[in-house]
Amino acid sequence: MRMQDRYAAAEKLLPSVFLPKLHNLSPTLRWVGQTDQCWYQRSDAQGHQWLLVDAATGTRRPAFDHQHLADALRALGHAAESSKLPITVTRITPDAVELSHEKTRYRYAGEQLSAIGEVESTHGPSRSPDGKWALSQHEGNLWLAENGGEPQQITTDGSPDDGYAIYHGNFKAGHVPRSRVAANGCPAGIVWAPDSSKLIVWRIDQRHVAPYPMLESSPQDGSFRPKVHLPRLPLTGEAPPTIRWLCLDLATRQLVPLQLPEDQLHLHQDWEAVRRWMWSPDCRRAWAVMFGEHQKAAYLLDIDLASGASRIVVSEKDEPRVELNTTSYSQVAVEVIGDMEQVIWYSHRSGWGHLYRYDGKTGQLLNAVTQGEWLVRDLIDVDARSGRILFTGCGREGGNPYLRSLYAINADGSGLRRITPAGLDADINPGLTAISKTTEFVRQLSPSGEFLVYTRSTVSVAPQTVAVRLADGSEQLIEQTDVSALLAAGYVPPEEFVTLAADGKTEIHGLLYRPPVLPADGKAPVMVAQYASPLMAACPRTYLAASASPGVWIPPAAYAALGCAVIALDARGTTGRSRAFATAGQGKLNLIGMDDYVAAIQQLGERHPWIDTRRVGIQGGSYGGYATIRAMLEFPEVFTVGIAAAPFVSVHSMYPDYHWTGWQGVPDYGNGRGERPTATARPSNYESMDATLQVHRLKGQLLVVAGELDENCPLGPILQLYDAALEADVPMELMVLPNRNHYTLGRTRHTLRRAMDHFCQHLLNKAPPRRFKFSLAPQAPEPSDRETAW
Repeated sequence: MRMQDRYAAAEKLLPSVFLPKLHNLSPTLRWVGQTDQCWYQRSDAQGHQWLLVDAATGTRRPAFDHQHLADALRALGHAAESSKLPITVTRITPDAVELSHEKTRYRYAGEQLSAIGEVESTHGPSRSPDGKWALSQHEGNLWLAENGGEPQQITTDGSPDDGYAIYHGNFKAGHVPRSRVAANGCPAGIVWAPDSSKLIVWRIDQRHVAPYPMLESSPQDGSFRPKVHLPRLPLTGEAPPTIRWLCLDLATRQLVPLQLPEDQLHLHQDWEAVRRWMWSPDCRRAWAVMFGEHQKAAYLLDIDLASGASRIVVSEKDEPRVELNTTSYSQVAVEVIGDMEQVIWYSHRSGWGHLYRYDGKTGQLLNAVTQGEWLVRDLIDVDARSGRILFTGCGREGGNPYLRSLYAINADGSGLRRITPAGLDADINPGLTAISKTTEFVRQLSPSGEFLVYTRSTVSVAPQTVAVRLADGSEQLIEQTDVSALLAAGYVPPEEFVTLAADGKTEIHGLLYRPPVLPADGKAPVMVAQYASPLMAACPRTYLAASASPGVWIPPAAYAALGCAVIALDARGTTGRSRAFATAGQGKLNLIGMDDYVAAIQQLGERHPWIDTRRVGIQGGSYGGYATIRAMLEFPEVFTVGIAAAPFVSVHSMYPDYHWTGWQGVPDYGNGRGERPTATARPSNYESMDATLQVHRLKGQLLVVAGELDENCPLGPILQLYDAALEADVPMELMVLPNRNHYTLGRTRHTLRRAMDHFCQHLLNKAPPRRFKFSLAPQAPEPSDRETAW
């Protein structure tokens, strides 16, 4: 097969090409008021419509008269077709539909369409749950408006870098995207009481943090002079911003400082110490789940909001770190029952992640709720009346240890039962992971607590969305995803495999994507597609993930179409298994599990003679970009070709983060000193991860792709690595993309083709097709607002 034809086949398997052809992959279902009916937007090749579903029977019907609504929109001068209504439905109640079109919000009830206001900017004030209050910040001070009135200034002692509700230099704050849309005045760190009587707000002090210059060489506004952006970004060994929490009583306008332990007032770059806020039934107290410094401890605090005084209800300390879920990307699995009568707490103390019940008044441990050599993944719901606890777990029934099932159990540990089928991954969202002004959490559990809607699949079984009755596990099918367009494009689901880790005894689970046609010599080179972060298990376990990830831009199936045998796996040191499995990589972030990848490649080569283990490529982005560089430096004889997209290349030149301290230790500059003594000092325990000192080991063909406005993995350290590579005269290529951030590197066809060309030339040993141009992959525009750019 000509490379021209292979490129064309690979293009059909790019997510930007095939995803628009797949409908109802994982529809978002929302409940209608307090009923057991839910609604969602269904799409097909002809258009889309909104349906109501009865969770008990699975019966579906239109949520409203689409034709009549189209007529009503046309009567107002808007173009509208009933099968392609240009609206966003925001809420459906038993007697009305709330929607928006362009910048206007409407209410559709009794066949009447009425305008009810303007669509609010996502960069505007933070609104209370009852809609009465609007909080904003200006130059670090708080302003409060009531019922649409004029804002009144609440504080006067704040400033832009020592202020209330300001954004800090965290990469997730998106300094550059916010500055482009003048969103720096919208508030951050706001937690509203459910009854809208008060709110919790942070105060950030980052005056001591030096600005980190970022150059926008090709300004988005079309001007010619490069622009400098100055987020306040601390580096390892420097003091991060400080954070204080306060409670604002809206009736009295009093601002009360919350008295939290000092080790919980740190601010890492990826998260705040507080991972979850909860409220007492009367909203007079707040409950905070928090981590201590460097994640060596975790706490549940009960805080009196009138005085700010707090007490520790539950605490836990552990080495090398405490974790309140299997991954920090999920919400902490901690819940309060009633008015702090009892607490459900997550811990790895037994060697496996399980749930424990405490007395919330005394802090006494009452019992282990779950136990055994299997894993609780996410805490979904705790019913205070019945004591029923819903959670997802894996590994209990054998088979693939990563597939999630939904379970129910009583708080005293009795009555454990599996609700969803074994052998399928149940995708159930436990809740939001961080404070957010714009993100919506859609609860999958019905208001009655009798039904739950979710999507299930495996890497080879297409997604189904179902409603399950929790009492007996009976299910009603809502949607069966049609993947025929993906299969017609040549997609073949991967095969699961099990190999042994480098220790010769631990089972490693992975996926193998076979090339549809072997090269002429009957041998296919190996491509490793990975996101080898110790914070999660990234090897796909669902149909969608298997078709679109892991890696960067170009998914495994597309590389298989080029003629590669592609593998993905979760090495030791990642999550989703036992405590021993997760901590196996402790102090070895330089290896990042690549020794297990090498072992798997060797074993797969022995099983499949058509796999050429002498030619191994690796690709990844972000943590996967770092892992690509580490693989080529630690095992240069194995990994001979790589692409590292948006990588971090060393830790001493990055921001301080729990990623480093919890997995590699607190930086040590000598004699236990954690502060950098000079501008050029490197912590001794981080030197093994310093690519700038090791770049001379590089033997293969490495392409590094970076964005000049990447706040997550800044350009500076990457250029420092490139400078070291130039001095060492090693084969490293660098492609710096102007005006790109961490999430927009792969938006152009050129970037995609350049990635294919790199592996075509250096891994397949073929000349890239000279005149190939993508015809199906879209040329996405550079996002212009924070929500689409971050």
